[in-house]
Amino acid sequence: RESYVYNEVNPSCITSLTIGNSVANIGIYAFAGCHGLSGNLTIPNSVRNIGNQAFFQCTQLNSLTIGSSVENMSWNAFAGCNNIDTIYSLATNPPTITTLTFDGIASSIPVVVPCGSVSAYKRTEYWNRFTNIQQDSDCAGVEVNEIADLQIYPNPVDNILNITSSETIYS
Repeated sequence: RESYVYNEVNPSCITSLTIGNSVANIGIYAFAGCHGLSGNLTIPNSVRNIGNQAFFQCTQLNSLTIGSSVENMSWNAFAGCNNIDTIYSLATNPPTITTLTFDGIASSIPVVVPCGSVSAYKRTEYWNRFTNIQQDSDCAGVEVNEIADLQIYPNPVDNILNITSSETIYS
């Protein structure tokens, strides 16, 4: 059974928020207009989808951490959250967003992504509007080589791991 979060409280009285690890989807308007919600917002790794206007006009949020399993963030999900000064995405593959997902947030803020994911974010529609996409600092000293069309399967692996690529892999 999947869990959803919907706004059933007076949004003006929410000042902090912890989203539980059992939540898979954040519904439309879930926390829209929560002007008192401030500080850092972390979307847990269990969340896959963030609905339309889920955090619309949460004007006091300072930073946003997007969990590794988030696949889709709908239109205006974080629109009007114009005090967000950093976005941390733990998702290796950029989640699907729309032209309005982050409407009102400066395109020059740092967007910090996992090791080896910078070029994927820079190539992905609408993420490529952010001009300051950075690799997580935990990657220091790690050599990252990107290979186009790399496939690794099956997942999970049992006895044999297959690695294929259109490029030659030397090591």
